[in-house]
Parts: sequence; C-alpha cells; structure tokens
Amino acid sequence: MSAPSAMLWSVLALCQGMPALDVDDPGACLDRDAVAREVVLRLPVTWAGPEARPLSVGLVVAPSQLVLTLVAEQPREELLTRTITVNPGDCAELPTLIAVIVARRLEALPAQSWVRAPPASPPLARPPPPTRAAALSGGLEWGLERRQLAARLALDALMGPAGGFALALGTAGTVARPEPLGPGAVRFSTWTASVGVARPLPAGPATFIPALLLSGGLVVAAGRELADDRRGIAPTLRLGLLAALHTPEGVRVELGLLWGLVRARARDDASATARPEPLLRATLGLGFVLGRKKP
Repeated sequence: MSAPSAMLWSVLALCQGMPALDVDDPGACLDRDAVAREVVLRLPVTWAGPEARPLSVGLVVAPSQLVLTLVAEQPREELLTRTITVNPGDCAELPTLIAVIVARRLEALPAQSWVRAPPASPPLARPPPPTRAAALSGGLEWGLERRQLAARLALDALMGPAGGFALALGTAGTVARPEPLGPGAVRFSTWTASVGVARPLPAGPATFIPALLLSGGLVVAAGRELADDRRGIAPTLRLGLLAALHTPEGVRVELGLLWGLVRARARDDASATARPEPLLRATLGLGFVLGRKKP
C-alpha cells in the first residue's frame, strides 16, 4: 500500500472509528487487516464522520462460501446479509469485494440514514409539590406550675414552598376543668388563633414538623358558687413551640409547650382571691391529616 493510501486510511479510521469486524475464518482465507483497510477506504463520505452511525461487519468463511453481514448501530439495524461463493484461489480478492459490497449498500441508503440517533433525553423531573397540609386533632392541655387540665380541639395548616420553611396557621379551643376560687370555683374556656413558621423535615416515610407559633385570643372565665357568678372575658397571648409528626397513613401526633405572655385572671371580690391562667402549659394531641392523597 502506498504512503498516501496508508495516510488516508489512518485519517478515516480515526474519524469514523473503523467499523468493527467480527471474522470467523477457520481456514485463514481472509487477511483481516486488508479487509479493514479496504472497507474504510471505500466508506461513503457521510459514513466517515463523527456523527455517523457505528458499523459492524460480520464475516463467516466456510470452505465454499462467505456470509457477509452489515449492521448499523444507534439505532441497531441490519443493513445487509449476503452469501458469496468462494473458490480456493479467491482469498486475495475477497477484501476488495467485501469493501465494494459494503460501500454500495451504504450509498444506496436514504440520505439521512447515516446519522446516529440523538441520545434519548431523560424525562424532566417534576418539581416537588409545595407544602400544603391541614390536620384536625384533639387532646389535652395542662398547666405545669399547677394542675389545670383542659380538653383541646385544634385545626392546623401549613403552606409554603417545597423543601423550605412554611407558614403555620392554626386555631384551637379548650375547656378546662373547674378550679377552686374563694368559696367556689372557676372554669376557664379559651379560643385562640395562631400564626408562625414551621419547617417540614423528612423522617423516613413520615414528616417531622417543628414550629414556632404566636397565638392570641379570648379567655372566658365562668364562676360557680361565688357571690358574683358573672362570666368574664379577657384577652390572652401565648408563645408556643410545637412538634408534630405526620405518618404515611395520615395520622398526626403533636406535642407542644405554651408560655403565657398575656394571661387572663379570674377574681372573687368577696374573698379577695384571684386565679390567673397557667404561665406554662403542655399540650398533647392526636388526630389526622385532612385531604391526604392516597399513594
């Protein structure tokens, strides 16, 4: 082979990435290097660039015949299967014959068939949905510095971007057990609305939600067996820390701590005694998440 031909073969082999050869030749009739060289030299121009589809040439040589298979990849497509009669003296001419058959088949293909298919684009990942949750729960609220026990019903909601802080809103009502006041007793009932910030965090299949809340509302103090059994209404303001857990089944478990910033006070004028709301309260609740989508 002349120097220019060798140089051209090298350049084409680098550009195209020389067609893969799969040769089954027990009788050593074919010169593998000669086949590769001849095929590359006769490749159509469109099949000799970096955008061309990879090619593979399969050759099976038997005593009296040669089976030629041409396959293009990306996407995979069998382009040619040809059986050629082989005589004992034809071995030296087979590389050129194989290259001519391959070149003619490629030239006969439609113009755009040489271009490899673009890689499949991965599906666009859907952004996680924003945080939206509402839960209804019931439980207990009790004073920590004195024994004041109350039944509690609460509705809580979260709204915010996915994976970030969320706005926490809520409302709660409580009815406490009567407490001694002078010669009688007083019952505190409250209604509060709350606003704050929460941070939903994954906890395995569940979601852990710590929150900081400011709640305000009204306290109704109702006297019993006192000289003046009037009902009194006063404002209340509390700072709260709340930790809730939402399970995959939609159950909500919550535990909270409330600190009274502004406390209502019940007073019996006849006995000159007074009873304020507790300074510190703990809350425990159990409920369910509303509108939860089933998996």
